[in-house]
Amino acid sequence: MAFTRLKNRSIKGRAAGTIAVLTLGASLIAAPSASADTDPGPARLLQACNNHETDVCEFHPQSYTSYIGPIHTVGDLLYNCGRNVNTTTVNWTDTTGSTNSVGVSLGASMEIEKIFKIEIETTYTHTWLTSHTTGQTTTINVSPGDVGWIKRGTAKQQATGWWEIHFGKRFYGHYIWYINNYKESGPTGKTGFVAPDDRVMTSAERSSHCR
Repeated sequence: MAFTRLKNRSIKGRAAGTIAVLTLGASLIAAPSASADTDPGPARLLQACNNHETDVCEFHPQSYTSYIGPIHTVGDLLYNCGRNVNTTTVNWTDTTGSTNSVGVSLGASMEIEKIFKIEIETTYTHTWLTSHTTGQTTTINVSPGDVGWIKRGTAKQQATGWWEIHFGKRFYGHYIWYINNYKESGPTGKTGFVAPDDRVMTSAERSSHCR
């Protein structure tokens, strides 16, 4: 079943308590008859979207930002045990995937990821990637007695918003569920920050690598 946008669908006449809201990191709200036992949790709701158990599964974007992720090492460490500066090249690859505030595994073929991707690309005109691998050859100069490496900060993007999920019959006591404060981050496909770095070897490193 394809997910389609709900048009002019009335919920008049349904009993109170048929609409529920999930706020990530909080308990169920806006559903007086709900309890912890009738709260499926956001992961289960998104699973229902993936499994085509819903009539409607929509993502409503609220914000988009790009940023540089945490600095980390790519490639091998280079130990210079000689007396001269060692100039060499490092071939490295680095793969970055997507994460979200719900903690569900993501893949490009998953229905929720397709929905999310379309909404982000339509709203913000930025390509959304679930995973991306970058590879480069970087030159580094390592001074005598130092250890050198290549450091990288991945170019990333994050979008926030909320999910609207409709069921044809009551699902955990409700026809309509909302997941608020949803966040997802992933790579942009750009290189980001890449630079060589080095420091003096520790005595333990010297003993281990410079025998």
